[in-house]
Amino acid sequence: MDRLESVDPTRTAIMVGDQRIDYGRLASDVTDSANWLAGQGLQSPQSVGIFLKHPYWSWVAHLAAMRLGLTVATLTSRYAQEVTAAGGLNAWLGENASGPASAAVERTILFSPQSMLPLAQQFEISSPERSKSGIVPRAASQRLMFSSGTTGNPKGVLWNEEMLEKRIELARSSQGLTADSILTSLLGTDTTGGFRYPLAVWRSGGCVLLRSGVAGTDRSGLTLAQLSKANLILTSPVRLQDCLRVFRQTWDGRDTRKMIVAGGRLPSSVRDAALTLACRNISIAYGATETGSIATGDSGLLDRNPGAVGFVVEGASVQIVDANGRQLPAGQTGIVRTRTSYMADRYVQTSTNASSGAFRDGWFYPGDEGILFADGLLAINGRLSETLNLMGVKVSAADLEMKFAQLPSIREICAIMIKVGSADLLVFAAVSDDDAAMRGLWQQIKAQIPPGVPTRLVRVPQLPRNAMGKVARPDLEKHLKKYFASRESDPTAKDSFSRDLDSSKND
Repeated sequence: MDRLESVDPTRTAIMVGDQRIDYGRLASDVTDSANWLAGQGLQSPQSVGIFLKHPYWSWVAHLAAMRLGLTVATLTSRYAQEVTAAGGLNAWLGENASGPASAAVERTILFSPQSMLPLAQQFEISSPERSKSGIVPRAASQRLMFSSGTTGNPKGVLWNEEMLEKRIELARSSQGLTADSILTSLLGTDTTGGFRYPLAVWRSGGCVLLRSGVAGTDRSGLTLAQLSKANLILTSPVRLQDCLRVFRQTWDGRDTRKMIVAGGRLPSSVRDAALTLACRNISIAYGATETGSIATGDSGLLDRNPGAVGFVVEGASVQIVDANGRQLPAGQTGIVRTRTSYMADRYVQTSTNASSGAFRDGWFYPGDEGILFADGLLAINGRLSETLNLMGVKVSAADLEMKFAQLPSIREICAIMIKVGSADLLVFAAVSDDDAAMRGLWQQIKAQIPPGVPTRLVRVPQLPRNAMGKVARPDLEKHLKKYFASRESDPTAKDSFSRDLDSSKND
């Protein structure tokens, strides 16, 4: 809030569709919102969960709550799980009363501006203790993030104000953000990047483009015209692939646009398509909600190693270790562990085992397998939990998925080992509307998988994904188990998840 008021008030801070919101208007709305929230009885160090669908008013509410020194959490449709992971909240701030009916939330506060008019024209603003600046005295805020990765179980991670400041500043400096930056984020405020990059752009005096419609999980929420207004796009590999699939023509402004891709390995085929159609360069980034930024670099590094995620950034440390925690020499594959000066040291409201498994001896273990080269380049092979044991041969699911996803007409694919009865079954779940492509994929799978490994190929309408676009494997496993159980009882049965079983035998 203080930094918003230090920028030229006539500069454009936000664009919602074709409407421009300058820094003066944004600062005024945030001040009025903070006073309104204070009038509702919220004060530091209380905690509030925010579940607002309108992108502009959601940001205003977040900034206002931070200005009051509250502990602020962005809630999603999984709010019941998130409230539990937070250990309870003092208040729920939403557009209606359909929030979590739980003793873990003390009260619901309705906040529902009906237009883009200034808040003071829509709400009666009052505050019990205004300072000379017209707002209750500022207090240090905290940010409560939820890290679920691909486990499907939210884990609360608390950032104090110093940690958030360091993460914002690193985003600004490492990506060269300036007052000329015009950012569109394809990641929501519930993600690490989707929260701190807009803050970093505002810190730099730049502009953030928001969707004019309702924010949510709909991947088609932005038009090509809106995307083309940005000279900086924050995305994940999956979100980028979606955009390139929908918008296949050359994007206006391509030659002056940069993309930042975070949240997973970037296939070189997706990079090449993006550089051809959408932008002049791509920066890949690697980090975690628990630690912040770890590595970043140009996407040309993928030509050196397909799992490259950049060079280790200043202030971060990375080691590759074996199963006993012994550091391995440069260039060897092993378990990744990281630490930064702006990292958390535990999860909020989880079992001791959950925290001790991830936070050990001053290090955070993200659950990745990787390689650290002598010059500081970090490459990620995949998730340790997603390593497939095929007749004694360990294979990266990510490597198989990247290879098969490049086949024509295969939009998405996931390789997962599930247990059906007492037997392990390797399942490839693929998204495709082309029967011939599915038959070709099956032939490719049979050529890659050792004989004797029970393998199936299932066609699905879509893969369940988390906020970063990563496959939510527990959800996929649950649906696949249900599917195969129904097949055993009725071979003709199909459910809403699985449309077709392409082959049931590895022959």
